[in-house]
Amino acid sequence: MTVGTASLHWYRLGYRLEANEIRIRSGILGRYHRSIPFKRIQDVGLEQGAVARVFGLSTLKLETGSVEDALGFLSLSDAETLRVQLREKTSGATPTATEKLEAVSDSLPPLFAMSNRRLLVEGLFNFSFIFFAAVAAGFQVIDSVLPKGSLDLSKWILKIFAQDWINRLTQSNPIYGFVMALVGLGIIGMLGGIVLTVLREYGFRLELVEGARNSFRRRRGLLTLTDLAMPIHRIQALILRTGLIRQRLGFYQLEFQLLASDGPDGGNHSAAPCARLEEIAPILAETGIENADPDLEFKRVHPA
Repeated sequence: MTVGTASLHWYRLGYRLEANEIRIRSGILGRYHRSIPFKRIQDVGLEQGAVARVFGLSTLKLETGSVEDALGFLSLSDAETLRVQLREKTSGATPTATEKLEAVSDSLPPLFAMSNRRLLVEGLFNFSFIFFAAVAAGFQVIDSVLPKGSLDLSKWILKIFAQDWINRLTQSNPIYGFVMALVGLGIIGMLGGIVLTVLREYGFRLELVEGARNSFRRRRGLLTLTDLAMPIHRIQALILRTGLIRQRLGFYQLEFQLLASDGPDGGNHSAAPCARLEEIAPILAETGIENADPDLEFKRVHPA
């Protein structure tokens, strides 16, 4: 049933480039026809999930303010060709120049890239229990179809921690047990942050694409690979984030605030997840926005 419905949906899904807009048609019983003027398109990105990458497919994402339209699945070559055409329509770049920039983009040095060591550092900052909660839920689902108790996480945890020396230590002083529990939660949280960071930021690469209107090109992701263009003239603001420990170690997170959305953070697009100020400086230079002097005094708001 699901395969049949998906096949019918795919059969009725199509797109067409007009002089001033792109038209997307879909729907089986209820027909959906959307027209998107080129001048309203702010960002054009590509996204490839793990399965899509195996079959050489990609989803084209069109961002127009707070609305995002997805056109999938296209072959990777068709998606890249369509993205080039849309960039020509929205930026006024010539086809030859745009195609040439797309071809040599990989050979150009990036403005910022994440090494595996930097991924580890960023993961330690992104303390999270979400990944292990998802793994535990998955184990419960799998356990329901396997012999009873074969994947009982609590049983394995008890086997690991029910050692004689641990029992004697916790019984003699309950504070030790509390401290060990906190340490165990801390280790789980750090491992969760590292796993989530690697899945999201692996291969992070920020490049400058020059043309009629310069733009940043960001690629990242291990299982789901995203390729996003961020036109410089559409950047509304820059956000520089840090924390007490992160700042002492000299690391900052740079984000671009655009009209288009990028997940739960709204219009904030990550430009440098974990970078030092000297690595952020070339990116700021391209935007024309200067970083604030650390000794700059700010006027406080009213205490009421």
